[in-house]
Amino acid sequence: DWLYDTSSLVALYIYNTEISGTISDRLWRMSELVQINLHHNKLTGTIPSIPANASPKTLGCDLSGNQLRGTIPDSLFRLSSMRGLLLNNNTLTGTLPEIPIPGIVQLVHLDVGRNNLVGTLPSSLWELPSLQSLDLYWNNFNGTINFPQGTGIMPLKNLWAQRNSFDGTIPTDWSNFPSLEELLLYGNNFASQPIPQSILDLSNLTYVDLSENKFNGSLPSLVNTASLKYLYLNDNNLEGSLPSSLPPLITNLWLSNNSLSGTIPDGFYANSPNLTQVLLQNNLLNGSMPAGACSGGRT
Repeated sequence: DWLYDTSSLVALYIYNTEISGTISDRLWRMSELVQINLHHNKLTGTIPSIPANASPKTLGCDLSGNQLRGTIPDSLFRLSSMRGLLLNNNTLTGTLPEIPIPGIVQLVHLDVGRNNLVGTLPSSLWELPSLQSLDLYWNNFNGTINFPQGTGIMPLKNLWAQRNSFDGTIPTDWSNFPSLEELLLYGNNFASQPIPQSILDLSNLTYVDLSENKFNGSLPSLVNTASLKYLYLNDNNLEGSLPSSLPPLITNLWLSNNSLSGTIPDGFYANSPNLTQVLLQNNLLNGSMPAGACSGGRT
């Protein structure tokens, strides 16, 4: 109780200490507290709602890596000052609350990965004007990833939504996200559709993983992927031929377990000196390996 009586406390850092117990709603009454970092302990119970008469100034709240259960309080998304909210690696249940706009408009990083969350994503999630990292991985979310098309530029850099139960089709126009660097959607139930070319036309992309879905059609063009280092499209229903060459910075390319056909082009490896891992097995490819295929430690 002494902790909650420290009214002038600005930052609370108690992490990796294995402390146990529950979190009191008195935490939100500490009016000067701007940073809360309690990650990787053994805290249990639920995340307390913010009392109506409390006015916390919280900028960052990291409760990840505990044993917290229950639902995510709606009141957390009414904190206009919040920039980072990390609730990953707990046992939270229920849905992701609808986010009031205006509300948590300064939020830069939201991580709810590795919980037991269900349901569809609130449409207001895509209206957060400052959001750069959105981590939804390893939950049981379903429905579609269906952000509004042509609604203006969003600053999102990382979207991790792998290992959920998303279905339907993904949007065909990703031009709203010119800053996107990492897109991980593997291990979902997306319906059969070609991979949108607009994804691979995003010039800042470094990491794309769309594997273990039902994407079909031919491989998208890689002409505009100068920054791309990791491309995982394995375990889909892709067909057609391989590209004549690869992006210059690529290191990992997984295309296994598809229905790609034809030969491996002679210049396939020529312009990618950093390429170390290529997986092409279980396709319909024929012919011989081009020169340089196994040089430089490639596997």
